[in-house]
Amino acid sequence: MPKTRFFNNIKTIEELKKEYRKLAMKYHPDVSKEQNAEEIMKIINNEYELLFAYISSNMTTEQKEQTQKQGHNVNDGYREFIEKLIHIPDIELEICGSWIWISGNTKQYKDIIKNAGAFWASKKIMWYWRPEQYKQVFNKKPMSMDYIRNKYGSEKINNKPYEQVS
Repeated sequence: MPKTRFFNNIKTIEELKKEYRKLAMKYHPDVSKEQNAEEIMKIINNEYELLFAYISSNMTTEQKEQTQKQGHNVNDGYREFIEKLIHIPDIELEICGSWIWISGNTKQYKDIIKNAGAFWASKKIMWYWRPEQYKQVFNKKPMSMDYIRNKYGSEKINNKPYEQVS
């Protein structure tokens, strides 16, 4: 395992993405008070890509197939999407599986959220983002957020630096 400054004891792509979210909430230049936040974020991004490649290259064929099914791809837009929204006050990001749900005071920021690549879910009264490969997957059965949270898990992150809500 490559030695990194910011990612410790990471063994799976899911753990890597979870840790990236935490680090982005702490060090992203739009939310951090660190003087050198931009340089720190560049290091984090490089380490993320390095570890993603390393973990991927050491997976069995079965693990790779499972990872692809879960929508984990280093270039899936996940990191870029979080970076576009991290500076918006009073919104909440909720990760359920490979999808990101956005709630809170979103109305005044709808253009920013939409331009970042999110879609409006009128029945849930929330925005969502999903990796491109989920574009063709369409489930006609309506699912409540409680159902989605129970099936895929949920991690809520607000956009205040240094604070995580579970």
